[in-house]
Amino acid sequence: MFKVTTLVLLLGTVSYLQAAATPFNDLIINTSTGQVRGQEERTSLFGDRYFSWKGIPYAEPPVGNLRFRDPVPHRGWSGVWDARSHGASCAVSGIILTQRGDEDCLFLNIYTQSIIGKRPVMVWIHGGAFILGSGDDAMYGPDYFVTEDVVYVTINYRLGILGFLSTGDRHAPGNYGMKDMVVALRWIKQNIENFGGDPDNITIFGESAGGVSVHLLTLSPMVEYGLFHKAILQSGTGLSSWTLNTDPAKNAYDLANQLGVSYLNNEDLVNKLRELPGRTLMETTPGLWDMDITRGLVSHFSYAPVIDPEDYEGDKFLPRHPREIMESGGSKDIPLIIGYCSEESLFMIREQILDSGVRDVINNNPHLVVPTTLWDIDPHSPNGVSMANDIWSFYLDNQSLRLGNRLEWSRWNTDVHFVYGIDQTVRLTLQHKLSPIYYYRFSFDGSLNFLKRLTLLTTFPGAMHADDLGYLFNLPGLPTLPSNQANVVRRRMSRMWTDFAKYGTPTPFTDTLITTTWPRVGNNLEFMDIGENLVPGTYPYGERMRFMDGLKEKYVN
Repeated sequence: MFKVTTLVLLLGTVSYLQAAATPFNDLIINTSTGQVRGQEERTSLFGDRYFSWKGIPYAEPPVGNLRFRDPVPHRGWSGVWDARSHGASCAVSGIILTQRGDEDCLFLNIYTQSIIGKRPVMVWIHGGAFILGSGDDAMYGPDYFVTEDVVYVTINYRLGILGFLSTGDRHAPGNYGMKDMVVALRWIKQNIENFGGDPDNITIFGESAGGVSVHLLTLSPMVEYGLFHKAILQSGTGLSSWTLNTDPAKNAYDLANQLGVSYLNNEDLVNKLRELPGRTLMETTPGLWDMDITRGLVSHFSYAPVIDPEDYEGDKFLPRHPREIMESGGSKDIPLIIGYCSEESLFMIREQILDSGVRDVINNNPHLVVPTTLWDIDPHSPNGVSMANDIWSFYLDNQSLRLGNRLEWSRWNTDVHFVYGIDQTVRLTLQHKLSPIYYYRFSFDGSLNFLKRLTLLTTFPGAMHADDLGYLFNLPGLPTLPSNQANVVRRRMSRMWTDFAKYGTPTPFTDTLITTTWPRVGNNLEFMDIGENLVPGTYPYGERMRFMDGLKEKYVN
């Protein structure tokens, strides 16, 4: 026994000395596509040491003839790839940002405290309405994850026109950005053990469009079991009203008209679009502010996931509507965390402040409240008119939209855009899964509420869309004093998210920080309210969800 113990200690000492002697500022790792050189870094908040490899290409550059096609896994390189800085972000367009990025953008980034051993892996898929964002650490840094001893990975995927253009047939099937994620996950699965990660314990997580993407990955028949093992869906699922573009060919034709491209057929159109400079295409991607009033309520995103065309003979990412896949039991049976922020659509208040004509447009067109992106209903039909009356009565007490009821108006948008689709996802998934589901509502209103502070809406209660990001990532411009309650909530969030990755439950044990056990979802739709304290409950916003169910039962189909 003494000899065994001595041998273990000696091996451990040798491993430690080897690790200590390794020049981490020039750390080279072997991968299936070639060697990559990383570097040592320090977390900005705690000063803890970690190691990073940035800008690792996982697919061939999707340029030239590969534009508007499925991604091709990277063929590899000779020599050592310098992974000490991020690769280019994918081409983006947005409400504030000018167009930037590049077509050659399919890179991923890896962060870990050690390459020795096997740690749970967490892969972040960024949001941004499928038209903006990246996996770079300026926004989605590793600080709070590497300190919890997980391997943290972020990815880029194609966005906007370049990621989602579809003619509705085999010539441009769409979903290129979604398939990028699959190729990235396959590279991670194959190589993450060399970076100290456990390929048999991978959690994917994302927010907004990233949450939708995570959910669609759990539904896609293109994704093999075992590619990941747990998933966290924040503020978006495959049943969100804005998930799918249901008329993608129209966008392709509108794009051709906008660019002055004449064509004989869809094949000719796509070939001509491949010949244009990427910058030309990128600059035509509409920003969020370019949508019709009310922005997002009656309009689909111009570029978003689609149901795969029937005539496409390649890999199909989404062959049926997400609801059909879920109802047939096609969702992968893995542990899930699913939830949303308590006042997701507070940004609709900022819309009214920035655009003084919004209230008049809505008040003069009461049918605009009918959620045509959620249900197939003609807002001008008798059923549509009656539904609009019920909505105005329930949410706005039959009053015109004015300054005094902007919060109530935002709550209707919160339910349409976010809560109802997420609630439907929880309920449908529960019918077909044995693995646990953990449902949450993030309601904390504090110093790290990211978007609320950016949009100057701090006088309104609750947490708005993307406010949870400040409690998972060390976002710039959000300093807090050590005594601030926001720091406690941040520590709780990072602990629960990483404990879920480690153990399959967000609260495997309780202590002074994690004060309550998070119940898994059952028949009472148990959930956790993440506010100043952790407060378990049943059926969040139950009255509002029952109203939404009643609208569907009464007026749809």
